[in-house]
Amino acid sequence: MIRRRTPTLLTLIAPLGAALAACGGGTEPNPPPTYTCPTTLPQVTVGCSDPACNATTGTKAFALADLDSANDTSWLVIGSLASELYTNETVNLNYLKSTTGALTARIQRARPDLRARVSAADYETLFGAKRRARLMAEERIRAASIRARPQGDLRGTGVRVRLDEKDETLEQNTTCTAASPSCGESALCVIPAGSDEGTCSSALTLKWRDQSSPGQYEDVAATVRKVGALGAIVTDDADTISDADVAAILERFETHIGPLDHAFFGEPRDAQGKDRDQNGVVIFFLTSKVGGISANLAGFFQATDLQDPTQVPSSNGADMLYIQPPTGEVNIENISGTIAHEYQHLIGYYAKVINRQSSPEERWLDEGISTFAEDVTGYGADAFKNIAAYLATVGETSLTGFGLTAQSEDEADSLGPRRGMAHLLVRYLFEQKGAATFPGAGQVTDAGGVAAVKALVQSPSTGIDLFTAGSSGRSFATWMQDLLTVVAIDGANYKDVSCNPDYTLGAVETDAYTGYPRGIDLRTSMVDFSGATIPLNGPVLSTFEAEDVPVPANGGEVRTLATPSGVTRVGIAADATLEDYTVGLRVLPIRQ
Repeated sequence: MIRRRTPTLLTLIAPLGAALAACGGGTEPNPPPTYTCPTTLPQVTVGCSDPACNATTGTKAFALADLDSANDTSWLVIGSLASELYTNETVNLNYLKSTTGALTARIQRARPDLRARVSAADYETLFGAKRRARLMAEERIRAASIRARPQGDLRGTGVRVRLDEKDETLEQNTTCTAASPSCGESALCVIPAGSDEGTCSSALTLKWRDQSSPGQYEDVAATVRKVGALGAIVTDDADTISDADVAAILERFETHIGPLDHAFFGEPRDAQGKDRDQNGVVIFFLTSKVGGISANLAGFFQATDLQDPTQVPSSNGADMLYIQPPTGEVNIENISGTIAHEYQHLIGYYAKVINRQSSPEERWLDEGISTFAEDVTGYGADAFKNIAAYLATVGETSLTGFGLTAQSEDEADSLGPRRGMAHLLVRYLFEQKGAATFPGAGQVTDAGGVAAVKALVQSPSTGIDLFTAGSSGRSFATWMQDLLTVVAIDGANYKDVSCNPDYTLGAVETDAYTGYPRGIDLRTSMVDFSGATIPLNGPVLSTFEAEDVPVPANGGEVRTLATPSGVTRVGIAADATLEDYTVGLRVLPIRQ
């Protein structure tokens, strides 16, 4: 069903004078010795009683607020534009500004070039060629991977037992079954497609797809190096990978990453509790071929491998991830974060497509959840770079669409800011629903946040439908405006404002297992796995002026405004025929 609505106005009304009085500050020259954060966010009353609010042609005002300098002289003005239907559109919004007794001229202002907003070093960290090449490689892999629902008999695998080249006998000939697939610490149960019985083997043949010609593949000789309770490390025989690296990667997955991903997202099992190849574990195929796609690509998930190999010859018929061995470009920390990220994609595909016969998760949210997986497991450095990139481009970024800088879906995702925005939305949901505590390696005690995130993954619904009032307790437009408020004030130390837990993020903690941060402060920079600084300085702000600007659907802006004397009226307007959008305006006093 297509829902049609006229535009609505987000109004969370709290009279400014009452809000300031509740803070214990008001107009007193000196604040009381003990400061108590107000229980509600101090914000200016927003309404629309002007005749322009009822216009049916031309320009129509959607939100207006009067700012009295007697109450405050410094303000943050947060504008948002949300739509459940038009997720990849751009709307021209008019910012309104007038001062009593004065005329305000409208201006046309071009958005500043991205390179002018951040230093050369920060630009390279967040948007440089190496980082973009890796993200674009991920998108090419996703585009080449079959996303259709697997059909046919999904028993067994396309992975094959490899014959010994000398005597053409099986290296191991112990039998195994889907009901009892354990083959010890150095072999996997290989069950042919369509069967429930197989052979234990350490010598395997896997398929490597040509990403530029997805229907083409080559056979790769590989060896089972180490098998755990949850995963197995299989390495390309053409590569030399140390036992220490093999053991470290599996230990991190078994002890920490796997249990947390299972708690937050679920397990990659079908309705009968079976994994795709019936061997009981997920395969991590370590091969330098991953680096051949892009030098700093740490790994990926390929949905094609869940297809029936008899119908899709390039499918391995296995639940598996492809991982680049540790190199100068990719260290074991990068690999660990990638495993947390890509494993969520595997889990999510099982949940949506295989078990609930739904569509794959929409790309913006699928990536947001996976970058949150890096964060929550304590391997979030790459994910935090996406957030820093978003902070530099808030006004140009759309949560669901191309925004103002990309020309395609692949480009929008590969640039990074959209992933950062989606990651923040998932983290904000997690915290607003109660968050969790982490008592030890791979352990989490839910206070409501874990269940909320897991519901995103395990629901048959996708995308925006997961953030409607019926699904999440808030309308999608409210989530959008609240998220932009978090971006505006988190870590900024605005008195009476930045202390409010409903619109700021929880304190960053150090994961005891990884030694890296979990969580983020939007104004406290951190260091990535290579020692480079990730610049987190809050959003790039512009001043509020009377002007026309393009705003992407499901995006918004944060602007500053000074009112040294008198009353200033501010607002947002657009074409009077604008439909199916919610235009939001929130104005906050930011006395320090």
